[in-house]
Amino acid sequence: GDSHSEATFPMLRQKLVAKGHDVVFQLSKRGWATYSFFDKGLLSQLRETKPQAVIVSLGGNNHRLDETVYDGIVAQFLREIGHPSTTVTWIGPFTSDSNKAASTAARHSWTSNFLRTHLPQNVTFIDTTSISQSGHEPDGVHFTYKSYQKMVDALEEQILSGLRGTWLTKAKKFTPIGLLTTAFAILVYAIHSRMK
Repeated sequence: GDSHSEATFPMLRQKLVAKGHDVVFQLSKRGWATYSFFDKGLLSQLRETKPQAVIVSLGGNNHRLDETVYDGIVAQFLREIGHPSTTVTWIGPFTSDSNKAASTAARHSWTSNFLRTHLPQNVTFIDTTSISQSGHEPDGVHFTYKSYQKMVDALEEQILSGLRGTWLTKAKKFTPIGLLTTAFAILVYAIHSRMK
């Protein structure tokens, strides 16, 4: 994540751990965009932890406001974090106060709209626009601690819902069906063998 995640990730981590998830890697980089992570070896460190799911909170520092260019950046980023074999939930940029930070607000809006319409269907995108209209710090970009907490609370169910696509959750969900199918196959085989 970027600077917003310096506040939101510790809050989110508490919620994830409370729900039984293990957080194996956490990284926030102030001022970094999606493409900032390519040359630092940090994504390989993430892959080494073999996560089942990755939560991304990036887009606020995007200056590549060209659909073709940014589409390539996002596609490369997703590949490097292990998508599609890794479940990805992407938290979009928060809204900036256009009266105090007009250019930032415009970038955040462009990037949020792009991610909403261009991320692959199997990536859960969380649009933060409606929950980030107020509670800004004086810079018009960042938020008070209390505002970040309210936003994380509001996003909790969507984030947890995005994690429900992980292999472990699927295994828990489908294991009874798998066992039932296997038992039925063994029963059919046993009956067939006795008839011979």
